[in-house]
Amino acid sequence: MMKKFGWVILLFMFLLAGCNKVEEKETNVDENRDFQIISIEEKTQIITYVIEQKGFRDNIRLEIDVMDNQIVNIAVLSHRETITYFNRIEDANFIENLIQANVIENVDVVSSATKTSQAIKDAVLNTLEFHLKRSE
Repeated sequence: MMKKFGWVILLFMFLLAGCNKVEEKETNVDENRDFQIISIEEKTQIITYVIEQKGFRDNIRLEIDVMDNQIVNIAVLSHRETITYFNRIEDANFIENLIQANVIENVDVVSSATKTSQAIKDAVLNTLEFHLKRSE
């Protein structure tokens, strides 16, 4: 009786999970110690990466959505950067520029917030590189 109950619970949990696949990882990609993938969630057409990239003061945690090998969304989950510098990044619409850019490498970093904006740019480039290698 307990075995049947256990299987029913296991089946129920599987059905609750639906079709989304979440991989929990903590991996440094290609020995890049400044970049770490925390998790990967595969939805219907979008793959969501939660990553950490070393910023100026500490790690910046981002959620980056990729669809058809293009960045479609970037959300800052947490950071410990100096708020005045981070505000400059927001005021310059830097994250939106990264999302809309055809060539991310051509997006200029934000003056007076150079290291933090470069870290965000590197995070996006590293995530996209990982995604493309993973898709091969």
